[in-house]
Amino acid sequence: MKKLILITTAAIIAIIAFGGCRKRPINGDLDGMWQIMTVEYPSAPTLVPDRYYLCLYRHTANLRHYGGFTIGGNMIYDEEADSLAVEFPYPGTWLGYVGVETHTPYTFRFRILRLTNKQLVMSLNDTVTYTLRKF
Repeated sequence: MKKLILITTAAIIAIIAFGGCRKRPINGDLDGMWQIMTVEYPSAPTLVPDRYYLCLYRHTANLRHYGGFTIGGNMIYDEEADSLAVEFPYPGTWLGYVGVETHTPYTFRFRILRLTNKQLVMSLNDTVTYTLRKF
């Protein structure tokens, strides 16, 4: 009987110890892999990027192109203000492929227009609108 209690106690402690080390999402529906579906300009044709992804998790943002580049940066999500700030460490021509016309400064502030567990719509400088789907 003592051996059973000892094994059960050890198993419970092990479950608690291993389960407590996992880092969980802190940004709700925003955390995850998003595919950029459209980039809409106010006075230009809508851009449909081919296989561009934005991975948002905790305090990091990764912009990826399938078969191309991956660039990582920091992000700050303010749920109350519906804003997302993404800071990339250095500029590059790759920003033009996803509708960012300026390369400086390297911090971009998006206003979140709609966020669900399947769709994200956000605006950059209230001019360019991005539609993304959870991937």
